[in-house]
Amino acid sequence: MSIVVDTRPTVGEGLLGEYFGGAALAGPVLAQRREALNFTFAETGPGSGVPGVFSARWRGSIRPTRGGATRFRVESDDGVRVWIAGKLIVDDWTPHSPSTREGQVDLAQGVDHPVFVEYFNSGGGGVLRLTQMRPGDNGFAPVPATELFAARAGSTANLAATRPATMSSVSNGGLASRAVDGNVNGAISANSIAHSGLQSQPWWQVDLGSSVPLDYVRIWKRTDCCADRAQDLTVFVAGFDMTSRTHASLVADPLVATRTFGASTINDFIDVPVSAAGRYVRVQKTTTPTSYLNLAEVQVFGLTSGAPTIATPAAQSTRTGTAVSLALTAADPDNDPLAFRATGLPPGLAIDAFRGMISGSPTTAGSYRPTVTVTDPIGLAASASFNWSVTGGQPRVTALEATPVQAGATKSYAPTIADGAGATFSWRFGDGAADTAFSASSATSHVFARPGVFSVVLVMRASDGAISTYAFDQAVFAVGAGTPGGTSSGGSAHQPSGAGLGRLWVVNRDNDTVSVIDLDGRRLLAEVPVGRKPWSLVLTGRNQIWVANRESASITVVDGATYQVLRTIALPAGSRPSDVATVGQWGDVAVTLEATGQIMLLGPLGENYGVGDAGPGPRRIAVNAARDKAYISRFITPPIRGESTAAPSAEAKPTKKKKKKNKKGDDKLAKSAAPSPAAAFGGEIRVIGLSGMVERTIVLGPSDAVDTEVSGRGVPNYLGAMAISPDGKTGWVPSKMDNVYRGMLRDGQPLNFQNTVRAIVSRVDLTTGLEDLSSRIDVDNAGVVSAVAIHPNGAYLFAALETTRTVAVLDPVGKRELMRVPVGQAPNALTLLPGGRWLVAHNLMDRSVSMIDLQPLLTNGDRRLAVASTIRTIGTEKLTATVLRGKQLFYDAVDTRLARDGYISCASCHDDGEGDGRVWDLTGFGEGLRNTISLQGHGGMAQGFLHWTGNFDEVQDFEKQIRDLAGGTGLMTEAAYLAGTRAQPLGDKKAGLSADLDALAAYVSSLTVTPRSPYAAANGGLTAAGQAGLAAFNRLQCGTCHAGTPYTISAGATALRSVGTIKPASGKRLGETLTRLDVPTLRGAWATAPYLHDGSAPTLQAAIKAHTTLAVPDADLDSLAAFVRELGPQ
Repeated sequence: MSIVVDTRPTVGEGLLGEYFGGAALAGPVLAQRREALNFTFAETGPGSGVPGVFSARWRGSIRPTRGGATRFRVESDDGVRVWIAGKLIVDDWTPHSPSTREGQVDLAQGVDHPVFVEYFNSGGGGVLRLTQMRPGDNGFAPVPATELFAARAGSTANLAATRPATMSSVSNGGLASRAVDGNVNGAISANSIAHSGLQSQPWWQVDLGSSVPLDYVRIWKRTDCCADRAQDLTVFVAGFDMTSRTHASLVADPLVATRTFGASTINDFIDVPVSAAGRYVRVQKTTTPTSYLNLAEVQVFGLTSGAPTIATPAAQSTRTGTAVSLALTAADPDNDPLAFRATGLPPGLAIDAFRGMISGSPTTAGSYRPTVTVTDPIGLAASASFNWSVTGGQPRVTALEATPVQAGATKSYAPTIADGAGATFSWRFGDGAADTAFSASSATSHVFARPGVFSVVLVMRASDGAISTYAFDQAVFAVGAGTPGGTSSGGSAHQPSGAGLGRLWVVNRDNDTVSVIDLDGRRLLAEVPVGRKPWSLVLTGRNQIWVANRESASITVVDGATYQVLRTIALPAGSRPSDVATVGQWGDVAVTLEATGQIMLLGPLGENYGVGDAGPGPRRIAVNAARDKAYISRFITPPIRGESTAAPSAEAKPTKKKKKKNKKGDDKLAKSAAPSPAAAFGGEIRVIGLSGMVERTIVLGPSDAVDTEVSGRGVPNYLGAMAISPDGKTGWVPSKMDNVYRGMLRDGQPLNFQNTVRAIVSRVDLTTGLEDLSSRIDVDNAGVVSAVAIHPNGAYLFAALETTRTVAVLDPVGKRELMRVPVGQAPNALTLLPGGRWLVAHNLMDRSVSMIDLQPLLTNGDRRLAVASTIRTIGTEKLTATVLRGKQLFYDAVDTRLARDGYISCASCHDDGEGDGRVWDLTGFGEGLRNTISLQGHGGMAQGFLHWTGNFDEVQDFEKQIRDLAGGTGLMTEAAYLAGTRAQPLGDKKAGLSADLDALAAYVSSLTVTPRSPYAAANGGLTAAGQAGLAAFNRLQCGTCHAGTPYTISAGATALRSVGTIKPASGKRLGETLTRLDVPTLRGAWATAPYLHDGSAPTLQAAIKAHTTLAVPDADLDSLAAFVRELGPQ
């Protein structure tokens, strides 16, 4: 085995620059220095005796601190050629005014890649700058000298002169030897041209006599005609004769150095960097059509080399199973890279291919005498031998079964121990029990009295007293675990199929399709078009997939075997069906109608059994195991008491009676359960029986925890589907928590990246219908839990963390996070496959699903989980690449440019581009109390300036909020952001300075469709009440402010208006006195309660009455509100 030993300097000083008088890279070197390429040359030249007309060559290497596809930009005046990592990325060898050229090459982090740059300046001053843009960079920046390392001084000796040369064919008397005769005259009449016959890919080759490290090859062209015969060439360097080899085979051979160029402009010659050792140099036409090869001269420049040396390592002594690392010390007089090989190493050890060390863990005791040999590029070598003693190792566990156990049962452990001779063992069970005494037996048993996940540690003491440990998790489940306690709705559903893993169905919201995935074959089987914006789906007992289409207000029924659409069930227009779930014993399907606040019950053939009142904004559904109760999560939490003021609270609220409808659709009055003693303002879950009656409202109350780095206050919001424990007694509800108690006005503390939104999972006692607030889990460093799933054993709770691209594994009893598994972008649905071994996450923004194998955790208590397979969910993306990229950024908080520690994404407050129903205290940002605005239908800047005070004049102004609130470093470069007035809203334009910031703006600007109002007439027009309201709207001249198609005059500061709603808590505009507000659109207002800038109007009527500049007769109030309520996209 061979490696390159790292004897390199750790910090670069720049490339080696060599300057020549004149533009032809000829004559003596007038100046030599180490430098980065960032020059503006005066008319008098670069100094050090170099004239104004000059040429230069820089050689060395670049060692990137960040690898990947790196784009380089060269600004030059005049000609320049740039080779990096053996690739000609810029070829611009002509006089010209300052201009830029770009090229891209893949670079490995920490690896030296050769750099070779040649430049000429024909006078009048000049410029040469080399900049780079690495993966993750927002723009180009100079390549720093610290990443550039100088080459050794080059040789001026031509190693190819008079050496034996051959060609693939000869014509016109142009023998191969003419290219090494020292005559660079480019005219064929001077008898100096090596001239091939007409053939495909003709070649010329020279034998240097021995392998030597080469710097570059200079190829002189024919000058009397036929310049193309010295273009489109490949230079090969090898240690063997290449006469019998084809061009293609040489290109594919890793032992051959290959350099290819087109070189459209060659004056007399072109220099081709080699930076490799070899004996034979071959020049060959790259293109395959028949052609001639004409060479005036081929000169090869390189250096001879001295032998390397190696220090003999000291004798080594190691235990088996113990990790070791031994650095080898070698040197070379020419500073050549060195290769090592080793023989006779103890089993389990090898030479690391990158760090120049012998490393590993010895597996077999014994005495060894390894030999290491160091070799330079031309084969000169040195060797050293030394002793290595390996003795018996530290005891270690090689196998241990730790499957979940029921509380109160005996759990036995019988670990397999390696190197355990003479060792003793002690157990620590993590449940409060005393450690066991050290014993010669490693086996033990223990009774865990209560459920939970316990950290068990086996302590191993070797015969010499050395201590080692082995830790694992032991899951302990409660009586009744093993079967699902219920089902939860969402964007994915499992379809069993024989003995395998079956199939997974997922919704593709942006593609208006659903997909079916073969989980055994790890492949996409089909993508089925459905309605607009499919939101959730469910598998029914008839092997049918029912899909709720949010924007087309329909359900698509798909055959689970043929993937054909069987029928489409129309639902009330504008009702925005969100989730579907099967209930009862006869295959009935419940669907939440989020826009109308109802739940509809459909028969297995689509029969309409009627609707019931589910309260405002019902979305996700959980159904118990008996299938007779549905738990409906209200996605957006209603305003808490005083939320529109400086002092929000969470006082108790009365429980009201709700009107329900039975299966026949008749109204009847449902008797609500007695209010819970804990009933308060907060997140709401309606418990609905098969009769369609609300039996109880479960309230998830606010948290009064102290705002710290790991905890915080807030109100649960964005409630997802409850996961029900296997015993049916507990429900776990995913959500975020909004800290509306914080802000400079409310508590004197500014909103920050970690105490504005936090991810939580709340525990509900389903027997009492009350939340157990003390068992709530605050998932640190995350902004929202979009979905949860509980393992059939009840010991593990899985949480999809939308902002962090991870799935967290939680201990529900210990109220703690155990680990996170990285998945794709914006995971928003989790599916546990039967048996509990596989967890599948649906990654909304990656268009993929991630299959996580839980076997290590379930069998061995091993937390090292990983994604086993990632499967794409769509064929052709419907969104444009720019809009998709913008939407991915909108949902992400992992990218540190967007957010700090994974908390705040744009979607944290604008899920699907809508609002979150909250009033935030933005006083610390120069504003005041502000009601979150929906982005849907606004089209970015299509309706004028943004926000309630019109303080943004481009979507790109959110760069400031990304930095100031979310804690991101910004999508723009620091230099671009701080230039001029760009750091301020309404300052210099930010558009066009960051591709990702522009993509984010493109997504926001794509939100042009206003959701249809469910209150409009069947044809989408106005009802009679709406018509009456329109007449009042015109009569009262409301169109003065709410004008035109968008029903707003929003444009800029001149279009702000005051209608008497500004209060002291309204704060300021951009830190200045607030006297007027931006006029909001009326379209879609039906869906955006509460109203006004501070959310102080709970209804449209209240919002209208709040206008002190408009006297609305009581007779017109309801009809005017009806008109506004019915406005949608129509």
